[in-house]
Amino acid sequence: MVLVEVILNFFRKRFTRRYPKVKPKLPKDFRGPVTWNRDTCIFCGLCARNCPAYAIKIDKEKRQLTVDPYKCITCGLCEEGCPTRPKSIHLTKKLHVSKVKE
Repeated sequence: MVLVEVILNFFRKRFTRRYPKVKPKLPKDFRGPVTWNRDTCIFCGLCARNCPAYAIKIDKEKRQLTVDPYKCITCGLCEEGCPTRPKSIHLTKKLHVSKVKE
C-alpha cells in the first residue's frame, strides 16, 4: 500500500515551489517586515509603545531603533501610531525577514 502511494505521488503535481527561484504571488494586502527611516523619525517612542509584541526598542541617546523580526507580528500598529508624514516606520511588501538596525 505504501509503495503504491509513493509511486502515485511521484507523478502528481508538486505542492511546493522552489523558492527563491520561483517567487510566490503575494496578496495585495500583504504585510511584510518593518522598515524604518532615520531621517524622518522624531524618536517619540509611539511605535514601541503601540507594539503588542514588544518587538521595537528605541535608544533615544544613540538615536537608534531596533526591530526584532522574530518577535514582530506585522500587525501595523507601529505604523498607525507614527505621527510623522511620511511615516518613519512602515510595513513593506517584501517577503524576506532581516533585522532592522541603523
